[in-house]
Amino acid sequence: MIRVAAVFGGACTLALNALSAWIRHARGGLGCEPWPACYGAPAPFEPPLWAALAHRVLAVAVLATVVWAAARSWRRRTGRVAAGLALAAVAGLAAIGPLSGDPGREAVVLANLLGGWVLLGALAWLAGPTGRDGMRPSALAVAALAFLLAANGGLISARFAVDACPALPLCPAPDPGATLHLAHRAAAIALLAALGWWSRALLRTGSGAAALALAAVAAAQLVTGVMTAAGTPGPALAAAHGLGGQLLFAAALALGRR
Repeated sequence: MIRVAAVFGGACTLALNALSAWIRHARGGLGCEPWPACYGAPAPFEPPLWAALAHRVLAVAVLATVVWAAARSWRRRTGRVAAGLALAAVAGLAAIGPLSGDPGREAVVLANLLGGWVLLGALAWLAGPTGRDGMRPSALAVAALAFLLAANGGLISARFAVDACPALPLCPAPDPGATLHLAHRAAAIALLAALGWWSRALLRTGSGAAALALAAVAAAQLVTGVMTAAGTPGPALAAAHGLGGQLLFAAALALGRR
C-alpha cells in the first residue's frame, strides 16, 4: 500500500509542481507582450480561480498522502529515510509558500522549486521496488543531472534571464544570464549522454518499453528547451519543459534501482 500511495502522491506532486511553475512563470512576465521589451518588469498576475483551487486541492492531497505514507513506513520499518525526507519537504514548502508570490526572490524561487523536486524524488523512491537500496550509475547520473538542470533553470527564471541567449548553440554576447544558458546547454548534453547510457542498460535487461518512453520524454525536452530559449516562450511551454525534467528525475529514482 505504501508504494500505491507513493505513486498517487508522486502523480499529484508532478501536477502541483507543473501548476506552480505555470503560475510562477506567468507572474514573471514570461511571454508577455511585446516580448521581450516587457520582460523583467511583469505586471501583477493573479492566477485564475480554477488554478488556485486546483493548487489547493493538490497540495492537500499531497500532504495527506505523505503523512499517511510516513506513518506506515515508520510502523513497518521500511522506507523511513525517503518518507521522512518527503515529510520534511512538505513542511518546508508549506513554510515558504506565503513568500512565493514574488518571482524575483531568487532564494525563495529556488527553495520552492527544488523542494518540489525533493518531494517528488522521495515519493519516487518509495514507489520503486522494495529491497533494492542501490542505484545503477547511469540512472544516478540521470537523476543528478536532471536536478542540476532544475536548479540552473530556476536561477535563469529568478534572474529574468530567459531571453539572455536566443541564439543556438552559443550566445552572441557574454553576460551572467548567457553564462547560465551555456551551463544549462552543457548539462543538457551530459543528460542526453547519461540517458543513452541508461537506456542501453534497460535494453539489456529487456526493458525496451521503458527505454522508448525515456527517449520520447528526452525528445520532448529537447524540443521544448529549444523553443523556450530561441523562440517566444510562454508560461505553459516553460512549465512543460520543467515537467519533462521531473519525469526523467522520478523515473531514474523509481526504475534505476538494483
